Amino acid sequence: MPEPTKKSASAFTKKPKTQAAELGASVVFEAETEKPDAKVRWQRDGKDLAAGDKYDIKADGGKHSLTIKGIAKEDAVGYCVIAAASKVKFELKIKEPEEVKEEPTPAADPAPAADPAPADVAPPPADAPTDAPAGGEPNGVAPPPAAPKSAPPDVPAAPSPDPMADRRMSVDTRQDLTGLFTEKPQSGDVTVGENITFIAKVCAESLLKKPTVKWFKGKWMDLASKSGKHLQLKEHYDRNTKVYTFEMHIIAAKANFAGGYRCEVSSRDKFDSCNFELAVHEVRVAEEFDIRAAFRRTSLDGSEDSGELDFSALLKKSSSFLKASPRAVKVSNEPDVDVWEILAKAKPIDYEKIAFQYGITDLRGMLKRLKKMKKPEEKKSEAFLKKLDPAYQVEKGHKIKLAVEVADGDKEVKWLKNGLPIAPSGSLVLLECSVGLDLSMEPCKQIQYFMKGRAALHLSVWHSGSADARPTSRALYSAVAMTPKAKEKTFQGHGGHLDAAAVGAEYIFESVGNMRYLTITHCSLAEQYIFESVGNMRYLTITHCSLADDAAYTCVVGDEKTVTELFVKEPPVTILQNLEDQMAMKGERVEFMCEVSEEGALVKWEKDGVELTRDESFKYRFKKDGRKHYLIINEATKEDCGNYRVKTNGGESVAELLVQEKELEVYQNIADLTVKAKEQAVFKCEVSDENVKGKWYKNGVEVQADSRTHITHIGRMHKLTIDNVKPEDQGDYTFVPEGYAFNLSAKLNFMEVKIDYVPRQDPPKIHLDTGSSTPESTIVVVAGNKLRLDVPITGDPAPTVVWTKGEKVISEADGRVHVESVRGHCIFTIEGAERQDEGVYSVIVRNPAGEDTADITVRVVDVPDPPQAPRILSVGEDCCVVEWDPPHFDGGSPVIGYVLERKKKKSYRWMRLNFDPHKETTYTARRMIEGMAYEIRVYAVNAIGMSRHSSPSQPFVPIGECSQNPSNQSPLCQ
Repeated sequence: MPEPTKKSASAFTKKPKTQAAELGASVVFEAETEKPDAKVRWQRDGKDLAAGDKYDIKADGGKHSLTIKGIAKEDAVGYCVIAAASKVKFELKIKEPEEVKEEPTPAADPAPAADPAPADVAPPPADAPTDAPAGGEPNGVAPPPAAPKSAPPDVPAAPSPDPMADRRMSVDTRQDLTGLFTEKPQSGDVTVGENITFIAKVCAESLLKKPTVKWFKGKWMDLASKSGKHLQLKEHYDRNTKVYTFEMHIIAAKANFAGGYRCEVSSRDKFDSCNFELAVHEVRVAEEFDIRAAFRRTSLDGSEDSGELDFSALLKKSSSFLKASPRAVKVSNEPDVDVWEILAKAKPIDYEKIAFQYGITDLRGMLKRLKKMKKPEEKKSEAFLKKLDPAYQVEKGHKIKLAVEVADGDKEVKWLKNGLPIAPSGSLVLLECSVGLDLSMEPCKQIQYFMKGRAALHLSVWHSGSADARPTSRALYSAVAMTPKAKEKTFQGHGGHLDAAAVGAEYIFESVGNMRYLTITHCSLAEQYIFESVGNMRYLTITHCSLADDAAYTCVVGDEKTVTELFVKEPPVTILQNLEDQMAMKGERVEFMCEVSEEGALVKWEKDGVELTRDESFKYRFKKDGRKHYLIINEATKEDCGNYRVKTNGGESVAELLVQEKELEVYQNIADLTVKAKEQAVFKCEVSDENVKGKWYKNGVEVQADSRTHITHIGRMHKLTIDNVKPEDQGDYTFVPEGYAFNLSAKLNFMEVKIDYVPRQDPPKIHLDTGSSTPESTIVVVAGNKLRLDVPITGDPAPTVVWTKGEKVISEADGRVHVESVRGHCIFTIEGAERQDEGVYSVIVRNPAGEDTADITVRVVDVPDPPQAPRILSVGEDCCVVEWDPPHFDGGSPVIGYVLERKKKKSYRWMRLNFDPHKETTYTARRMIEGMAYEIRVYAVNAIGMSRHSSPSQPFVPIGECSQNPSNQSPLCQ
């Protein structure tokens, strides 16, 4: 029979086992769970058991027990215990009294068999009277003829003609077999003095821990302590196929090495076992074959190392006696006696007597060889032309059809599940029924309705027990619909809602005074078991298979039956949405999310290879929302950095968490301003944390808000606005964020207007004073800011003003760059300065008395251009070396460093690799996952701010040998 497929790790550390008890007695089933607070349910035939007079259910921490009192015949069914996703099945069997077991009359058989026994056994003592002291006295054992009287009851069980009995005997003592072997050791034979090797292979691809293998001889002898000259245990591991190979070498085999062996493999709570045999043959000599010699032991020490049940210690004789005894010579050289023919024709009850009579001491070996050679022809079934296969397997939620072919189509066919009849589910249709209950009656009332003689509806209504219950009171309704040949179908609900496996069912709840009404309309039940008969073929179809359908099924026709086992396989749980890398500041909340293919699936979270569990500090929280699973870290710390992995039985996903200290970044610095009287000056800066507050200072003195001075903080932006600028407002302004040891500074330059008296007919004159520390007539403006330059002019008559940039005349029309002329001065304005506005501007004033010119240099400073696309020089196992070229334009201010970001090829989130500007044009990026494709981009930073990001690099994959051997570098790295 094929082994069941792998199942998830069991929640039980101790599982209940099948027990047998007598009628009227009590039996206790015990189980232990790994978690002390695990919820455990006991079921009988798929229905939950409740504590009462019949059943006693106890729980003490992780220990749970079920006591069944007053056992009756109907209690001999299948039971199971459920904890989390683990389900363990067991059975209760009825032990018949010993008088019933001895229905055959064994007393009648030994009587005739005992009569000829003295005739067969008596002659040897007469011929060789010295045998008694030699064979019996030294070992303190009664003479051989007396032994068969007590042995026959046990001997017939050895051949085990019943195949089901053989199967029960071969089952390992441990029940949680999971099929770990990919190659099992096979039985073999070897000649004395030769070598033999047994090989077992285990695939470790799905194992969380290296498998452990033990080799046993017989039942309990661990061969690990026997390694030496004749026994060597070895193991190998293939990294490519992830297969462990375990070998047991037997060197220069001896005769006492023969026997049964066992190989056990375990990995955490997964276990598998395999039995095999070793036969050791004597060196063949050209002489007549003697079956008695084949079954006579060559080892006379009687030690336990042989691994077989050894009777030679009870019957051994000295070597000298075997050589000198004329009886021994006579036994071994009888050409006319065919012992095998005698054994083949004898009854099993006479095997031991014949073995003692002809000197065969290896009874177990004799029975094994007899069983192999004596294969009775299977009796052909008279009722079945085609039987069920030994086992079937179906995936959960699918349907399966079991088919048999009967010889007589008129005979009744019965189907059993775990020994209990399966009744057809039928199809129950409730057109409409209504039942009412007076809440002033007793708390529980049961009413029965019969509908068209086909089915019955039982309705029970429980309420709070108060007669004045209002219509809005919570009530629990339970309706059970039954057909004459079907199992019960239960509809349950709470608060006026019923959860039912019904098609088109409608439920109406009404309240009139103390009466409560439940009306069920148009209700039909889906069929679970479908029985079909086509000619001589009989079919059983099981729809929507669940774990409860994992059982043994029997088809019975008359006195014959055919049995099979159905294994319900749960499909592997795959990950539909992978984890995403996370970056957080210290103290922030971090949440990892993945989506799996099955709702309610079990997942395991790990951090750097260590499984995460709920601890007392509640640092980690695990949340399920349908098919989505969450790992929540309430307050992230530096210790939480690492790789987080989520695992299912069908896949895994990994993501990285980076936690940074709260270092404040400046996204936009404040810039120097040059304004004239009565204009508005605005200092603004942007920082990384919107919750950070700060203070403004002028020449070291804190600035207080008033009617002209306004201080605002909106999100990450901090502003200081000064209306109607006066000469006394000129100075150094500083912004200091609270809790951080740095500040941002800028200077306010006041452009003073000087008015000189010019007599009439005076030539025009330009009075230019930038008030800046830069070279004369040079004005610096930050890109995006407004530049307003008010230039006083004099002359009589009033001169005309012309502004030019190179050969281009700037008009007075409205635009981003425009000029205005008013009495006594001219105004030059640039709205939102840009890089192309940089240059030398000339102003020319003319009147009849002459002309005057002045040049004003405007320098626009901005963030630098983005660097060139980075190049990957080399990659390592978890790192790479990246290089890039500086930007073509530094924005008018020297580049002070670079900031790098990386992301996974299939992700959309960029992770910053450094927070302080990196001054070099090469950088080594680390903490990457081998085999994952990445991209990198670069920002340039100057005193004004950060540039736009560069184009991403070519995708690359970290590989261990890539950086060490450039010739082996993958194309992605080039």
